[in-house]
Amino acid sequence: VEDLYRYQLGAAVERVVATLRAHAPADEKESRDIAFIIDMCRTHPNVMNMNCEPAHLTGSALVVHPASGRVLLNHHRKLDKWLQFGGHFDYETDPAEVALREAREESGIADLRFAQLPAAPFDVDAHIIPARGDRPQHWHLDLRYLLFTDEPEQARLSAESHDIRWLTFAETTQL
Repeated sequence: VEDLYRYQLGAAVERVVATLRAHAPADEKESRDIAFIIDMCRTHPNVMNMNCEPAHLTGSALVVHPASGRVLLNHHRKLDKWLQFGGHFDYETDPAEVALREAREESGIADLRFAQLPAAPFDVDAHIIPARGDRPQHWHLDLRYLLFTDEPEQARLSAESHDIRWLTFAETTQL
């Protein structure tokens, strides 16, 4: 089965590894997280699948309205925390595509676009997701992208969230 994953997803996983190698870490934690994610990519050929129980790749996005300087966060229903939008790969092989799809689905904003092209993560983070139901504790290996919108009034609450809010960067530190 591992050979099949390598055959089907090997090139896509290598593109993620190349993206991680090109990313300039902001601090020591991010540097360690990049090394850890690369190791997980090398160790688990199914790292793009949420059924890879030790760890799997995720894509997320910080949605920004440049004209107001505000960011849109959601109070995540399952994790009970204020977070950026994001989630699992659903047959995509590019974390930027995952981040864009998840942000559109979870925010209701159709005009989202990458802050830079080609799309590159502005942040990389590995974090533990606690056990829930029949899912064991596992790592999310998150590549985070910056998305812009000119239509903040399009934002709508989805089933993924308890609440969504436009906040200044200063307000995000008070959550």
